[in-house]
Amino acid sequence: FNIRPSMKALTVTKNSPNKAEYRTFGIKAPWDEKQLLINAKSETAPELRTFKTLFAEQRCIIPANFFYEWKRNPDKSKTPFLFKKNVDKCFGFAGLYKDDGFVILTTRPSDLMKPIHNRMPCILRREDEETWLSPDSDIDQLIDCLAPYEIGMTCYPVSSRVNSPANQDESLTVEVKT
Repeated sequence: FNIRPSMKALTVTKNSPNKAEYRTFGIKAPWDEKQLLINAKSETAPELRTFKTLFAEQRCIIPANFFYEWKRNPDKSKTPFLFKKNVDKCFGFAGLYKDDGFVILTTRPSDLMKPIHNRMPCILRREDEETWLSPDSDIDQLIDCLAPYEIGMTCYPVSSRVNSPANQDESLTVEVKT
């Protein structure tokens, strides 16, 4: 219910199409092993030295049912929001992996995300999942997979209990009135 950086999560790679493997959410930054990279901008990942080889050769899908994003309020506090699909609950984030870690690719926000945050995770359309994992996909095909996911999603505020990774129960997914 509450996966955070440095925690294990399921991933699917071209090497494991019929099974999922646990990897750590985050990879060590090449310039500082104490720093954990958790996201990569889809617009720059294909060219950046840190992600270029991973983008070309080590793509993965991170299965999810929902995700959280925090909206900064005028008083500088933050309100957590849950984002999910309206139907077909499971979806996959586009990711890159290295050793036993992974990062999630991000893109510009969808119309639903814009009032909450200026970036969003790249959610793959079902028809793009095979393309994303295929070693035969070219750069243009891969970039086409990374557009903001616009259709059939909803969001709502949830409890600030989600701010603690110690909280791991279904109540984190219940809408709260603000």
